[in-house]
Amino acid sequence: MDYLSDKIFLERSIEAAALKPIRKELSLSEFQIEGNDKIVIDGQPIKISPQAFAKLLKRLRIPPAFATRFLEDFGEDGLKQLMTMLKGSKSSKNDTRVTLLANPKTMVIDDILPAGTAAISNEAFMDFSTGIIDKYDLKPTQFGTDELGGVVINTINDRNMFEIEGMKDENFYGGVTFSNVPGEGLVVSPFLERLVCTNGMTSRMHEDTYKLSSLDPETVNEFNGSMADLASIGFQPMGLFNNVRKASMTQASLSEAYYAVNLLMKLSPKAVTYDYMQRYIPTYRMEKAYEDYSNPVREMKKNQLRTANAGMTVYDVVNGMTNFASNDQNPLLNDFARADIMKAAGKLLNKASYDFDSIVTTDPFAMGNIMSSSEMRAIRGDS
Repeated sequence: MDYLSDKIFLERSIEAAALKPIRKELSLSEFQIEGNDKIVIDGQPIKISPQAFAKLLKRLRIPPAFATRFLEDFGEDGLKQLMTMLKGSKSSKNDTRVTLLANPKTMVIDDILPAGTAAISNEAFMDFSTGIIDKYDLKPTQFGTDELGGVVINTINDRNMFEIEGMKDENFYGGVTFSNVPGEGLVVSPFLERLVCTNGMTSRMHEDTYKLSSLDPETVNEFNGSMADLASIGFQPMGLFNNVRKASMTQASLSEAYYAVNLLMKLSPKAVTYDYMQRYIPTYRMEKAYEDYSNPVREMKKNQLRTANAGMTVYDVVNGMTNFASNDQNPLLNDFARADIMKAAGKLLNKASYDFDSIVTTDPFAMGNIMSSSEMRAIRGDS
């Protein structure tokens, strides 16, 4: 694994600290909706991204599918009237306030958050995270920013290599991911690096993750105690071990494989093709295997995809995602996107239950029924 040099880390720290997303808090009654891509504030039309528009629909309790059908049937003016009516109704009952986040480069509103969402400045975040990194001599491996002012830093502790009991030829380094992203706040979570291929993954298991809404002395002191405990065990994410073992012994479903490859596509540069992703999650080969058994995947329903074997374990799928995030050489895949994919991989690994958890693979009646034909006729009451 290549670590970021002190020079690069300092340059990115300065860049991150200077990032200041445009935030504006206002009530629903203070802006007008002009279709699905524009709102008006104080007479000024402002573009709104599809993601932000979806958040606005959610705030107004309008299902996206309903909004799409309404737009198709009644056009943009009809949708505008519907949303304005619902916005007015909601405002009259409770003048709900929201926080608009705009991209400072494009001036497009890219997100809508609840009012009062905790916001720690990137300057304060950098002071905080750098202090922890220096104190425990953590090695930065990725350092990324996005246009809305989000910052993420992945670090490892390379002085303590460890194994997970029951897993052969698997060695890891533990570490920490620091992130400060609008809508999430300052989050510190375990980072795990698999040494055989330097795949990195961020885990956000509840018991191992710390969310800080402020940096007051009491909060920081409490966090420092938890960080000291983690350092005392070499930054090993203990809560993650059982999931890693379990994932390595559980077959992934087609649904989980498609979830993974679709996430890779969503979080990757637009130039990356679905065909290219086959080197990480080979869904084409899975589909071919089912075609050979005259059971086309395209004809399966969602519940069937959850019970269809992908021919890979969950651990294989997770590592396909982290291999892409850690090692793919695409120059357009920046560190922020890589960290997003690592976080998504951790989310898959830490699912409350995998699809195949609920499938009983034992079939004691594969060679025949529990009773003979004559006994079955007697049960049925056949003469």
